[in-house]
Amino acid sequence: MSDQSVRVTAVNHAAIDIACDPQRVWRDILEAVLEGGQFAQYGYRMEPLTEDPAAFLGGYRLVLEGKDGAIADDRIVRVTERDEEAMRLSLFADYSLPAEAAVAVHATYQAVRIPSGTRYELHAYTNMNVARPDAVAATSIAETVANFTKQSADFLNQRLAATKERLEAGE
Repeated sequence: MSDQSVRVTAVNHAAIDIACDPQRVWRDILEAVLEGGQFAQYGYRMEPLTEDPAAFLGGYRLVLEGKDGAIADDRIVRVTERDEEAMRLSLFADYSLPAEAAVAVHATYQAVRIPSGTRYELHAYTNMNVARPDAVAATSIAETVANFTKQSADFLNQRLAATKERLEAGE
């Protein structure tokens, strides 16, 4: 981090109730997040971290190339918790792009039994560098974080809604 940036944390919590068995939601979390199903549909290449001692619970590198062949996204994801009984999976993702942002995300996915089926919960804490505003900056750091948090919430809520629709349809 330079004198031109500030390290901040954005927090997102998302949840949706799904009318299906918690074990089915848990399997979907594992397939989508741990096995990379949700990333493959967007064109990501997934490489297991077989030689990384820090990935003792598992992990992978995700790479997405743009149409021009340039790398658009590159991240290392390590499993930090896999609790089968609690149906909870936690990950740490370290993004290499954009390098100056030094984005790191801690995320937890959980399938929680409720009377009507399952509550799918997702909690994410994103640490990143943001530009330090100067005297004439149009936005404050708080506004930058609030905008990032809202965009992330919109994305997470859309993803959970699509998951609900797919699982309730029996897919």
